Parts: sequence; structure tokens; C-alpha cells
Amino acid sequence: MKAVLPQILSARECGEERVLSLYIDPELQFFMGHFPGYPLLPDVVQLDWAIRCAVDAFGPLGDFRGLEKLKFQALIRPGEHLNLRLSFDPKSGRLLFSYEGVNDRKSSGTITFSPKS
Repeated sequence: MKAVLPQILSARECGEERVLSLYIDPELQFFMGHFPGYPLLPDVVQLDWAIRCAVDAFGPLGDFRGLEKLKFQALIRPGEHLNLRLSFDPKSGRLLFSYEGVNDRKSSGTITFSPKS
């Protein structure tokens, strides 16, 4: 399966943070079979998108080390508009992310990479 990013409607910098406005297209392949009659975006796809969008925003992140403080608080459904907030500290190798809907936070966490010297 070819990796597909969500539709990025806009991107802006807020200090050290990048904020991407996303549209979650109902036709994305990730919704097929996950789950029939009640499609939702898999958690692993949210992590993949956060990493790939961070690479686009900040450049290479280093070697993957682990996941910390992951919280999947609300389901992401087809057709939603979300903000993806990203901040990266190259010295510590920490990528902080959060997906936020209109009324709630969908997920958040820290993805760690090998720190850059």
C-alpha cells in the first residue's frame, strides 16, 4: 500500500511550532475495511503522518527511538477538518504532535529520535 498523506489545506509557523490544517478525505485507502460501516483513521496512520509532515517541516529527524505519552482521545472520522500541531527539538530528538478537531483533541504524544549533535 502506497503511503498517502492527508490533504494539507494550509501550513503556518507559530514560533517553533508548525500548524497544518488538514482535510481527512473520505476516499483515503486507510478507511477501506477499517471498519466496515464505521470507518475511522488507524492510530498507526496518525503517527506516520505526524512523522512525515515533521520531516517536511523540519528536515531529517534522526533515527527512530520510541514513543512516549501517546494518547488517542477521540476517533478521527472521514471528512473531518483537523489541525496537526508539530514541534521538534533537534537537541533532544523529541517530536511533539497533536491532532485537534473543532471541539476536541483527537490524539497527542511524543515521538523520540536520536538527538542531533
